[in-house]
Amino acid sequence: MPRKSVFAGLMALCFALAGCPLYIEDSNDRRGDGEYEYCDATGCYECDDDGCWPVGQPGDDCDSNKDCPAGCYCSDQGVCEESGFCSRDSDCADGFECDNRSSCVPEGTADDSCADHDECPLGAYCDGETNTCEDTDTCRARDCQDGYVCDDRDTCVPEACDRHEDCDEGSYCDPDRGACVVTEPCLDGECPAEGYECDFTRDTCVPESEYPGSCYADTVCEMEPPTCDDGETPLIKDDCFTGECIEVAQCDEAPYFCENIQDEEMCVGASHCGAVYRGFDCETEDGTECRTGDDCSCERFEFDRCEAER
Repeated sequence: MPRKSVFAGLMALCFALAGCPLYIEDSNDRRGDGEYEYCDATGCYECDDDGCWPVGQPGDDCDSNKDCPAGCYCSDQGVCEESGFCSRDSDCADGFECDNRSSCVPEGTADDSCADHDECPLGAYCDGETNTCEDTDTCRARDCQDGYVCDDRDTCVPEACDRHEDCDEGSYCDPDRGACVVTEPCLDGECPAEGYECDFTRDTCVPESEYPGSCYADTVCEMEPPTCDDGETPLIKDDCFTGECIEVAQCDEAPYFCENIQDEEMCVGASHCGAVYRGFDCETEDGTECRTGDDCSCERFEFDRCEAER
């Protein structure tokens, strides 16, 4: 494989990919006589003042395409054959397709499977559910979109997670992928897309049955409710307290403990709660000051607190 033609092919590929970077090593990695090494999404290369060439050469023994340098494929004879670079199938000759090494390989032999992001080219990540490389954004000059982080390849990859709380607001954790998935925010406690419900702890739509709990339900297990801060109420799921708390303002219905309700309308609307009012400018029928137990009338009333009626 002529050195200059390889370098020209690499440059053509980079321009075709709208500016894919060449990671040139610094002077400390030069080996003398003007030679140095660099790596990009297609593999690692050795270079000198005349150009660059892949580490490994056509004619090397191989068992699969991945054993060959970028721009080559493994022939039926178990030898690396030169085939050219690509960014899509149409860049390859008839009977060839583009694999995730940006290399043309015989149709049906492109092994685009992956186990981690490093096995994908620049601008792609490994989907943990399908084990294939998926296109994404690069992040050398800009931040990644919500739910993604920038990896050491300057590529935006889904943020890893084990549960929804590991993800930023506006995304949820997909357990099959082990990664955050961007979704929609809740609108007044409702999700616009079918099959989703609101995670009120983060105002984020999550797949149905993944909802972390509700503010109210009859509890049947013996678990004690957690101690919550002012303005919060315990979460309930599967008729038991989850041990977590949620802000009352985020509840889709009145919370289990009526005393946590500070809103008159929510208290009045809760069948298990009753509103208590405080009277002002009150007096008895004979005009004397009202005392506890007296039959009094008041000029006005204000909501004071919410109490359980059961």
